[in-house]
Amino acid sequence: MVGSSYHRYQYVDHGLSMHKTDVIVPSNTRNVLLERLAPDTPYSVNVIALYADGEGDPSTEQGRTLPRSGPRNIRVFDPTTNSLSVQWDHADGPVQQYRIIYSPVSGDPIDEYTTVPGRINTVLLQPLQSDTPYKITVVAIYDDGDGGQVTGNGKTVGLISPQNIHISDEWYTRFRVSWDPVTSPILGYKIVYKVAGSDEPLEVFVGEVTSYTLHNLLPSTTYDVKVYAQYESGLSEPLVDQGTTCKTLPQYKTLSQYINADMRILMIAARKLDLLEFACSVEKMNFLKK
Repeated sequence: MVGSSYHRYQYVDHGLSMHKTDVIVPSNTRNVLLERLAPDTPYSVNVIALYADGEGDPSTEQGRTLPRSGPRNIRVFDPTTNSLSVQWDHADGPVQQYRIIYSPVSGDPIDEYTTVPGRINTVLLQPLQSDTPYKITVVAIYDDGDGGQVTGNGKTVGLISPQNIHISDEWYTRFRVSWDPVTSPILGYKIVYKVAGSDEPLEVFVGEVTSYTLHNLLPSTTYDVKVYAQYESGLSEPLVDQGTTCKTLPQYKTLSQYINADMRILMIAARKLDLLEFACSVEKMNFLKK
């Protein structure tokens, strides 16, 4: 090739297209990078010296591009009621992005998409449906197209209900509602209550406490009580119980009835060790004696 001005690199795609491409470089160039080739494809490469009066004999070599790589070892973890965390091992080569495709496994699923830069290998998928299995696919994206992919599965957590409801501290116009907390992250708890048999419920959001006193209730009345866990994605199934306020004192007509009522009220108050209730009991006894 002495005396040549240029070299022509000619490469032929031996895949389906059989496409031939030429690259001209100065004669002092000893190597060239052939880009934008088809993946996993055999090529013939001819190097030809170009002279003023013609071409030299070609020097021929064979080569094959590598298949596009894909991510590996997908992992789905940290499920919540509305999210899943996903991680994978990087694909080989200069990945530009990863495309994450996810959808519920059952029903009439609609694929949703998100992307992360090629240097990132983790993503948080949200908001998702609670208590739902998901199919998750991660695809490597290169400059010249999609690479390989890897698929995994995960399931979100259900909207767990509180447990072990307990009604206590019953009085004429109030009682206390308590329950065991849920283990999942929540916004708080909601109590819905109504007179048993009525269609006029009241509700109160109490935050993350697990005990709450309902006030301004009717004496001698049974109430239906429901406690819900409030999640970002909705309400759990209710925890249900009934509570009954204390009966109002009867109108006694004899001295012996007064005395018996006095002793019974004092004993109840003493058992509760509640000075306010004790004071209220004394006041009611004085009222009865008038």
